[in-house]
Amino acid sequence: LQPLDDPSAPWTTLAELQAASGGRPIIVNLWATWCPPCRAEMPVLERAQRDHPQVLIMLVNQGEPEGLVRGFLARERLQLQQLWLDPTSALGRTLGSSALPTTVVFDAQGRRIKTHVGALTEASLNLMVRSVQAP
Repeated sequence: LQPLDDPSAPWTTLAELQAASGGRPIIVNLWATWCPPCRAEMPVLERAQRDHPQVLIMLVNQGEPEGLVRGFLARERLQLQQLWLDPTSALGRTLGSSALPTTVVFDAQGRRIKTHVGALTEASLNLMVRSVQAP
């Protein structure tokens, strides 16, 4: 995996991603520009990143080149953080994703607690965030 904003800093394992989260829960969204439900949920994910900084929300593009992803973001005027490229879709295979979008939720200890296949709504994403927040 490579962060779109710093291609020189690849992460290769879930353990490394968890270490990079600073102990926060992680929500990983696997997506692609050719996927209509993925495109539809992007504004929801953009708002969630802004509104829920206590959770690391990562958007991991599956199998597309950087230029295509950057072009999509510019056309859609999306201001996404934690945007990653997975050129070989290795993370998708590791997480058992069989369709896009797939969203996987990890608690602060790195335990996988939920997988959601299909587009997220604001309500469903807010439930995911609440499920990993400390009481």
